[in-house]
Amino acid sequence: MPLVIEQNKNKRIVDINGGAQVRFSTTSISLGIVSVGTAVTKTFTFTSTGKAPPVALSVVTNCACATAHYTQAPVQPGKSGTITVTYKATRVGAISQPIYVTFAGVNQQLGLRLIGAAR
Repeated sequence: MPLVIEQNKNKRIVDINGGAQVRFSTTSISLGIVSVGTAVTKTFTFTSTGKAPPVALSVVTNCACATAHYTQAPVQPGKSGTITVTYKATRVGAISQPIYVTFAGVNQQLGLRLIGAAR
């Protein structure tokens, strides 16, 4: 289970078993106002800040409107990895798209989010 040791200013550091640690630059990204049917791509960046390299095992979205690609190789300390999410609005209204990340050595998912509005 991860230990969140900082959660200020929309940033999150997570300790992972075995000495790995990741720090996300943000856990929420604004899409702004998007047109229905238009795909928008945003990237979450995380940095390996521990003594061992973290490994992202999975990145999952909860609908077909979003797809995710992520750094699957171990991220060496001091280096960065990415989670790139493409979102395509299918209806008019508010957007609050969760993305769930699982790292090796952690039995809990880390939540990220895309927010915005579709017209």
